[in-house]
Amino acid sequence: MLVDPYGAPISSSMFDAAQPWSGKRPYWPVQVRDIDRDISTYAWKRLVSDSRKLFANLGPAQGAIVDKAMYSVGRQWLPVFTGKDKSWGDAATAWLTDEWYPICNVRGSMFNFQTDLFLESVAADRDGDFAIYLTEFDGGYPAIQNIPAHRIGNPDTLDAGKVVGGPYDGLRIENGIVFNAVGRPVAYHIFGDEKEDNQFVSALNLIHVFDPLWFDQSRGLPGFTHALLDLRDLMATQGFEKQACMLASAIGLLEYNEDGGPDQSDPSVALGVTQQAAGLPSIYTEMLDGGATRYFRANSGAKLESFQFDRPAASWHNLQDRLLRNSFAGISWPYELAWDSSKLGGANVRLVTAKARRTIEDRQDLLRRPARIKVRYAVCKAIKLGLLPPSDDWWKWEFTLPPTITVDTGRDAQQTREDYKLGFINMGELQSTLNGRTEEQHWRARAYSVVLRKRIQAEVEAETGIHIDDRDMTMLGPNEQPDGEDGSGDGSPDDTPNPNEDHATPEDQ
Repeated sequence: MLVDPYGAPISSSMFDAAQPWSGKRPYWPVQVRDIDRDISTYAWKRLVSDSRKLFANLGPAQGAIVDKAMYSVGRQWLPVFTGKDKSWGDAATAWLTDEWYPICNVRGSMFNFQTDLFLESVAADRDGDFAIYLTEFDGGYPAIQNIPAHRIGNPDTLDAGKVVGGPYDGLRIENGIVFNAVGRPVAYHIFGDEKEDNQFVSALNLIHVFDPLWFDQSRGLPGFTHALLDLRDLMATQGFEKQACMLASAIGLLEYNEDGGPDQSDPSVALGVTQQAAGLPSIYTEMLDGGATRYFRANSGAKLESFQFDRPAASWHNLQDRLLRNSFAGISWPYELAWDSSKLGGANVRLVTAKARRTIEDRQDLLRRPARIKVRYAVCKAIKLGLLPPSDDWWKWEFTLPPTITVDTGRDAQQTREDYKLGFINMGELQSTLNGRTEEQHWRARAYSVVLRKRIQAEVEAETGIHIDDRDMTMLGPNEQPDGEDGSGDGSPDDTPNPNEDHATPEDQ
């Protein structure tokens, strides 16, 4: 073996990073194995516990997680039937939106469909994963129950990491998940309120959701896993700095005198000491400075000065900023959207917004699968209960999504309209981007608006006997003509001549 002058082995690898640390750096053990074996059940609980603590007490961490959920869910996620039977789809959509969405969760109407989606997004970042149990109310009415991460775990009795007894006897179990021979989850062990309520739930009835970062990962990890220690240190140093500020703010004046303490000849001090020595009630005096005077021995000369305090220092602020930026880099959410955007310029604003959009789209992809399964489950149960008639394509569903995040609504809307005019996008994509609506919802609302306007116009004309020009009700373009003025129609937008087109004149005819 070759060694250096200090006796440390010399690696023959061409990669410097593959050489032994030889005491020059902190030692890292070599661990190349399945990620589930690197994260014990205790370690996983520690990560989730610390993440929940930070979420509950650190504003930037909670703000980033909540903002991502709000922009991903918003007030949308209404069901959109994509099958061929439109009449059946309208009936099913009405049943889902008006009846099932508000009461789908076993906990009541406070936890409606959209609220569940919001909480699911929060759980995916805060806890790392969650589960959705497909269950039912009395009478078989479809219902769902959200299972938090800590409710999934190993039973008390195991045999070398394998289930003992029951339908899953002998199968491998890792942190509450039972796997078959090829590593596919087949069941989950769920903790109840009491030990006798613990049970195994088939994977057919449970939707386990997490955002994996490893091929062999079976449980989700909190979004801030990479920065939990940084954020804990940040909270600790922030607390120490606050204590220092509180102590400093309690000091108003600094008095330097020969005694290094209060003047004993001061009547208030002398009388107080005399009264206490005689066992009599003390004489109470009111300090105008709130008692916030500190005394120091002057040695030569006396003076009175205000207390100067210069903490926290700029270096402390820079450290806090660095720790926060490091933590945000790992959750794919721009630091500037949750904490400080004062340093952003025009180009950087668009870059940050584009990154946030990609993150929101990724989160919506994660939520779409369980949301679609929940809707399909509800519709299937409704058909079995006779609440909805059968349909060949009952399972074809999509959702409306909230408007795309933007920092310049007018500019983005103008660009979207131009893309629509040039045929780069269709009306459905435009409505989804601007309003979070489907194309059908847009045209229906538009048609009803036109009908309402024309009906009210006809009623008022009949009542007053006065003709109302369409332009007085609404004017869709600057060159719109009054009724019949061009001699070819009633003045509707279709009859409006295009000033850019060639029109024959009487001389031409």
